[in-house]
Formats: sequence, C-alpha cells, structure tokens
Amino acid sequence: MRLGYFVNYGGPGAWRLPGSGIERQSEHAYYADIARALEAARFDFLFRGDLLSFSVPQAETSVASYFEPLTFLASLIPVTERLGLVATVSTSFSEPFNVARAFATLDHLSGGRIGWNIVTSGLGAEQFGEAALPDESARYARAREYVDVVTALWQSWDRDAMVLDRASGQYADASKIGTIDHRGDHFTVAGPLNIERSPQTHPVFVQAGGSDLGRAFGADVAEILFSASPTIDVARQYYTDMRHRIAAAGRVADDVAVMTGVSLIIGTTRAEARELQQYFRDQIDLVAGVRSVESQLGVSLADLELDEPIPAERLVGAGAGAARKGRASLMVGLAADPTKTLRDVIVDMNTNGVYWQPVGSPVDIADALETWFTTGAADGFMLTPAHYPDGLGLFLEEVVPILQERGLARTEYEDGTFRENLGLVPIP
Repeated sequence: MRLGYFVNYGGPGAWRLPGSGIERQSEHAYYADIARALEAARFDFLFRGDLLSFSVPQAETSVASYFEPLTFLASLIPVTERLGLVATVSTSFSEPFNVARAFATLDHLSGGRIGWNIVTSGLGAEQFGEAALPDESARYARAREYVDVVTALWQSWDRDAMVLDRASGQYADASKIGTIDHRGDHFTVAGPLNIERSPQTHPVFVQAGGSDLGRAFGADVAEILFSASPTIDVARQYYTDMRHRIAAAGRVADDVAVMTGVSLIIGTTRAEARELQQYFRDQIDLVAGVRSVESQLGVSLADLELDEPIPAERLVGAGAGAARKGRASLMVGLAADPTKTLRDVIVDMNTNGVYWQPVGSPVDIADALETWFTTGAADGFMLTPAHYPDGLGLFLEEVVPILQERGLARTEYEDGTFRENLGLVPIP
C-alpha cells in the first residue's frame, strides 16, 4: 500500500494536549524531524496543503498558521534523500510560468522527488482582489489549460538538450529547446522555460476533486487521486468510478494510485484511543458547530434539538451553492443518515470532516487499513493522525512494522524518482 502523510495539527484541541509541540510549529527542526521519521519508515511522501482564506475568530481556539507550501518543501529537501515531497498550488491564484519554474527548480534540487496537488480553489478570492471566484466549470476550464501550459513548458527542453562541451564552448543545443507559443482562452505564454528538463520532466500530478467535474479532471491528468471517503462503501464506489473514468479517458487505470484520507485516532490500547476520541468530542463548541453545519449545508438548523436527526425534507437542495461541491455532497450524505442526530453530525464534521476515522490500538489500525486495501477501497492512504507528534510516532513505531510483516508496506525504497518509487510510468 502507498503511504502519505498530511502535515496538519490534528483534531479539535489537539494542540492543547501535553507534548503536542505546538510551540515548535514555526521551527524548521520540528518538520525536519517528521520528514526524517517518515523516510525511515519508508513512507512514499509528505504532503503540505494550503489554506488561503483566514478566519480571525477561529484563531482564538484553533491552529491558524499555514506556511507557504513550496518554500516549506524546499526546506525539507536537504534533510531527506528518498521521501517524496508534495505541495498544493492553486490554478486559480497563480500563473503557469511562475509555477512551472518553481516546480522544475524543486524537482532538480530534490533529485526528482516533487509532486503537485492541483486545486482550483473554492475559497480565498478575497486575498487576490476578486469579488468572487468564477463558477466551478470556469475554474476547471482554466485548470485544464493551465496543466497544458505548464506541461509544455516542462517539455520545452529535450532531455539531451544540454551539451556542455567545454572544448567547443557549446552549452546547449538550441535546436532542442523550443518555444511553446501558447495562446488560449486563459493564458498567452511564449516559453520556453528557462530551466532544463528536470529528473521527472514534471512533478507527480495529485488531485482530489470530488464533484463530477473534479472527477473528470482527475481522470484526465492525475497520477495520484486523493479520496475523501468516510466509509468503506463510499471509498469503493469512488475507486470503481475513477477506474472507469480513467479507462474512458484512454489511460491505464493501474497507472493511477487512489489514496484515501485517514484521520486516525490511535492509542497504545483501544481504551486509550477511545479516551482520546472523547477528548476531541469534548472540545467541540456545539453552538458554533450548528452555525458551521448550517454554513456548509446552506440550510437552517437552529430550531432543531441537538439530539434529534436532521429531517430529510430540510436537506432538499442542501449543498447546491457550495464552492466545493464534492465535499458538500459527502457532508449532505453524512447529515442525511437517519441514525445520526444533529449532535452526531456536528461532532463528525468537526473531528474527521469527510475522512475515514478508525479508532483503536496499533493492531486495530493495521487491521482496518488492511481491510480497506485488500477489498478494493484504496491503493493506499493519506494519513493525518488526530494528535501530534504522539499519534504519528505510534503509527510509525507500531503500525508500520505490522504492515511490513504482513507484506503490505515496503521495507525499502525502489530505485529512481518519486514517480518511479510509486510504481508509476516514468516520463521520457
């Protein structure tokens, strides 16, 4: 199974736990230690997401510090040798040439270990002088053209364009460097890139869109797909759907890895994990939680009792106006579960969101991951333990060896680039 680690700060109030290390969240050494530990456990990659929209009131009680992702990755290159490094960059708030140049630089400096999580962004327009973002179809149209442009820039140098002939003084073969002369609906870019072709040619493409448009885009371009699946049935449906879409796009389904998000709660024993789970539940402000659920679903719930289910008729049309339609659909499904009360929905949305959250001992967690992996729910997992650093440490020290003993996780890296270590097709 493929294993990635999502740098995050855990569940509600996780930063308040003794030993959380929150005082070190702005120190390079804190993240360098994490990266080294992941590499020692033979993880495939470390992932850093991004958040451009900032809530001042939430900063009262929640971690609200987010490093710029590409700078963050650059800082981890010197302290690792084989670990893949993946970061989010939005196609809505950046330009192709700058992003192509930045990723090419990182891929060279890392020896071919970089990945790009491609997002279109549903939030953050207020930071860029925009009254509102375009609708979803327009954002994905821009993203498709964006990927075409950066790919052309990365390929604007042939692999053998560098000559470096000291005797003749020829640095490069100009006939093997070409402009791209792109003129499209969204971008006009002449090219070529001013950096030679990188070890991977381009970073591993990662994508997590859950809407129909997002899935279509992922089927066309992604090499790793992130799945937000709260249950194994939802995960299997997504897995099957994406394999069909990938094949329909003329690609080989096995050349794309589907990885589901796991917001795990792990303890040395099952009882300890349950205590942690209760701690996170106790941190939730239920009054604010009602407002949050109302905002995400786009429905009024203030008149409901916390211990009654949300009436089905109240959810008609819920999530229709959401910027992130795939995530909204999952949240509507969660809220529509007749076995869950409004309190349950608030707790679920605030502790694990739309991700799967296994709770238990190291053996429990290993068993759960094995079940999902061996029954067609995922090719691997994007892990974000609910408490740090103890949750991650326990996973690396206890769960990974169990998975390795069962033949489910690698014990050594393969040769080659990040893409090759993932078992994906190298790009010439």
